[in-house]
Amino acid sequence: MNGLINLMMLSVTRPQEAAAELLGLNLSREVAWLLLGAATVLSVIATFVVSGGNAAQVVHGVPAFSPLMLALFLGCSSVVMGYAIHFTGNAMDGTGNLTNSILVVAWLQVLQFAGLLIQGVALTISVSFSAMLGFVIGMALFFWVFPSFLKVLHGFASMGRAALLMLFVIVGIGLGLTLILGFIGVGM
Repeated sequence: MNGLINLMMLSVTRPQEAAAELLGLNLSREVAWLLLGAATVLSVIATFVVSGGNAAQVVHGVPAFSPLMLALFLGCSSVVMGYAIHFTGNAMDGTGNLTNSILVVAWLQVLQFAGLLIQGVALTISVSFSAMLGFVIGMALFFWVFPSFLKVLHGFASMGRAALLMLFVIVGIGLGLTLILGFIGVGM
């Protein structure tokens, strides 16, 4: 358990070292997928606990999601993200493989889950403070941790290439989520 907490802390303070340590574990494809599934389920549970059991508003203007719909949405978008990171990174001459791409997405979900727990504790202090803390945690994961993990995953020489990959993935995820929402019957 201490190793997990230490890796979480390292992910926030020195994300490139954390990425190297995580990817250096050489986990199997099955473990990476299992971690992604478990992290998705835990994130959905934490989201509903933090929101007081209310349905989750994921996309502005779209009806709130039930736990099952949120799990489907988050699971599908995580899988799409893993594949987008893999294929787009390799198209940019990156060296990452699909298993490690899925592992990176799963680890980001684990960090998001930890952030939701912290946000839940902050709710006991103030709703406004909890919302602000959630925003700060989300931005730190997105702009600090995510590109650092992409840099290590694909062996890029610069953070600029990792940031460009992140931009391509975001556009791809946006298109992918539009398709996913269309398939599950959510109109925009």
